[in-house]
Amino acid sequence: MLRRSISELFNVPRSTSSVSAKANLAARRQFVMALDGPGISRDPFAFSMTWSRTNCIGVAFRSDVYFQNLETRAIVHLCRVSVDDGPVHSIDWRDEPQSHILGLGTTSGNVRVWDASSLAQIADWSGDKSPVGGMHWSECVLAVGRKDGRVSLFDLRTPKEIRQTRGHKRHVHGVKWSPDGKYLATGDHSGTVHIWDQRATNYLTSGDKKLLAKHNGPVKAISWSPWQSGLVATGGTFPDGAIRIFDANKLSAVSPPLVINTCTNVTSLHWSPHCKELLSTHGSSWSKSQMLFDYPPSAKETPITPFTNSMTVHSYPSCERIVSVIGHSAAIAHSCIGPDGCSIFTVSPAEETIKMFKVWAAPGSQAKDDEQGLGRKNAIR
Repeated sequence: MLRRSISELFNVPRSTSSVSAKANLAARRQFVMALDGPGISRDPFAFSMTWSRTNCIGVAFRSDVYFQNLETRAIVHLCRVSVDDGPVHSIDWRDEPQSHILGLGTTSGNVRVWDASSLAQIADWSGDKSPVGGMHWSECVLAVGRKDGRVSLFDLRTPKEIRQTRGHKRHVHGVKWSPDGKYLATGDHSGTVHIWDQRATNYLTSGDKKLLAKHNGPVKAISWSPWQSGLVATGGTFPDGAIRIFDANKLSAVSPPLVINTCTNVTSLHWSPHCKELLSTHGSSWSKSQMLFDYPPSAKETPITPFTNSMTVHSYPSCERIVSVIGHSAAIAHSCIGPDGCSIFTVSPAEETIKMFKVWAAPGSQAKDDEQGLGRKNAIR
């Protein structure tokens, strides 16, 4: 009896942090806002939405790009590309202080930059015929993945491409600069992930080191930690379905990556800036035996798991699953994190909807339920 009492005394249950997804997304499990998204790209590797530091969302619908100021709810048609350009594949806002600048890339390989404040095109980097993959800004430099394996670098201060990297052999889907601009991470269709130096002239993941950043399926999802320099997470799609977390400053066989196996398509990743948690979004799942197939299983053969079509939050460094929420009836193909670092927009092309969820809370903020926002549905065009 005495032994049991002492055990109970020391095993005090931990209180849940008000910042954690366990106290926010897990408690609510409901979207705050829903937008109709007819015509949004059904390409699972498209980056059809972006969320700026000034709380504006940009969304690409085939050849058109719209943006909405979430403070004023004003919706503006930014541009339309020509039929020859093909659909818009990727869009990305610049960071502050010029977060009104938006880059876009098309399936024909053209890259252009628009100023949302003046509704004017300010750069046109056309002429490259290799279709665009992912893209991401670092100050005035835009990195753009290509289908032929190159990564093109453009600078707003110059009229032409300033540099290109040649380390991949397949379509470069994932492109992400680290928050400090020190590294550029890229992932391709074969599952190879490279970490480049800030000049994007040399990649650090060479030789044996490259094996530490290798997935067994295409890599679109990449996210750098905002609170630990060099910490990066990458996610693979079929037949990989794994999240790998490693430190770009310590790439060696002595420091293998942390691995979270989901047997589900990993379509995007976001680190919380407020706590040590990582969010992943997902599409369809498969069994371990189905990993041996050349193609993903059909809808009838697809198993349903806690990860299927979900948003899932993992703790770091334990990699324990905190919560999984199924917010869509179909796959989540893409997502964006808001300027507050608390909210996430998810994109489900098959469902033709875009939904916003509150995942975390900022330290010191008072928790409150936006009852007026629950279930609110709007259109963006």
